Amino acid sequence: MDTNNGNHWFLDPGPLSPWIDQFAADLAAQRYTPLTIGNYTDAARHFAAWLGSAGIPTDLIDDDVVRRFAGHRCSALHG
Repeated sequence: MDTNNGNHWFLDPGPLSPWIDQFAADLAAQRYTPLTIGNYTDAARHFAAWLGSAGIPTDLIDDDVVRRFAGHRCSALHG
């Protein structure tokens, strides 16, 4: 599913892109609205882009990594 919006150009999910695309397809199959799908996939894309910029491989994701992401000061979305 293409959730084409303005965030894709700077929130590159890198190698997690196929997972996010599948997530969007799964949400669509469950009849989520396009707005909800876009919001969820934008959040997933943001997390994936942050992982990449922080140099954190997916096999090291744990509760601490998620807390670090939740507490980071995001400049990507606000310039």
